[in-house]
Amino acid sequence: MKRLAVSILFLASVVFADNFKTISGKEYKNARVSRVEPDGIVLITKSGISKLYFTELPKEVQERFHYDAQRASAYSAEQNAAVQVQKQQAEAMRQKAEATQTNNEQLAKERALGETEFVAMQGIAKRVQDFLTSTAPITKSTVMVPGKPTSDGGYQIMIISSKPFVVPASDNIPASRDPRKAWMIFATGAAAAYTMDSPVPIKAIAFGDTDTLKQKVYYTLDMAIARDMQQKLKADSIDNNTAYSMIKAGLTKISTSDGSQ
Repeated sequence: MKRLAVSILFLASVVFADNFKTISGKEYKNARVSRVEPDGIVLITKSGISKLYFTELPKEVQERFHYDAQRASAYSAEQNAAVQVQKQQAEAMRQKAEATQTNNEQLAKERALGETEFVAMQGIAKRVQDFLTSTAPITKSTVMVPGKPTSDGGYQIMIISSKPFVVPASDNIPASRDPRKAWMIFATGAAAAYTMDSPVPIKAIAFGDTDTLKQKVYYTLDMAIARDMQQKLKADSIDNNTAYSMIKAGLTKISTSDGSQ
């Protein structure tokens, strides 16, 4: 019976308009109670929909709607938690959309490198290859500049030979008398010199050969090391042995077929 009486009271509140005045003095005239929640009432007036919290209403209004402070506090905490979840979901969606937009912009940028830059980079690759063919014909050399950047946004110039360069001759043999060492020096110097005017940043030289390519083994050399070596050779401040040592010390294995590093 008590529950029925409360239901009738709430129904009457919804149907009939009433006046409400907050503790601070703000009035809501001819307001209809649309909904009663544990922490307050939702009113409909001519100006719109408003929620009045029981904490800002007089004690008689609190008693009229059976305000329970403990229940209201739990309800408010639950509502705040739900709002926080919604905010987190919205932020996650925003970040995902932003990441998608960034990725799309990057893809568009990569595609936009297009014909002019591609032709220029192929021209660089051909000049390096022609130089190696004429200057270091000890082995057939193929030079390429891939059309897409690496993860750091830079490009690589790839130099592939028909003989393994990763098993050089004895270090006791002077580089000037070792064709394989000489080839490495010529290839590094040519790549450093001819990529200076590249329209896109070429940050490294990727070396490979037809034998190791079957196992997908590559070695990279930071272009800064290559240019430092090339400038020092040009200025005669280092000899071939030192130049080769700089290259060898800077080589980094980047991948193998079995995933080892």
